[in-house]
Amino acid sequence: MTIMPRQQSKQPLMILIVFAVVMGFLGYEMLQFRLAGKKVHGVEVQVRPEQATVKAGESQTFEAAVLGSEDPDVIWSVQEANGGMIVSAPGSKFAAGKYTAPGVAGTYHVVARSKADERRSAECVVTVTPR
Repeated sequence: MTIMPRQQSKQPLMILIVFAVVMGFLGYEMLQFRLAGKKVHGVEVQVRPEQATVKAGESQTFEAAVLGSEDPDVIWSVQEANGGMIVSAPGSKFAAGKYTAPGVAGTYHVVARSKADERRSAECVVTVTPR
């Protein structure tokens, strides 16, 4: 009696190769999101404090946190023309901005826009009171 060796199917090997290729492609795509400073779930910006009262001509520091991104930087701006000015302030764990109120009392909006996703922003309402 002659025993013939059983031939093994190559199907499991092919499934493993296809699986490895697909996983490699997905891993590459996730890496590209991370390198672009974005995560799959999107970016969210938060500003603290959310409201502030400042006397005309005085300053207030704001902090912005960018969630869902490796890039914590923001672009600071004041929504209203002649609403004062804001510049980036170093020395904080979060993106900080130093706002200087205008000489005119009123309500103004300080905006922090994510550099990673400029469609995402948050704002703070600033009430400027007379000196």
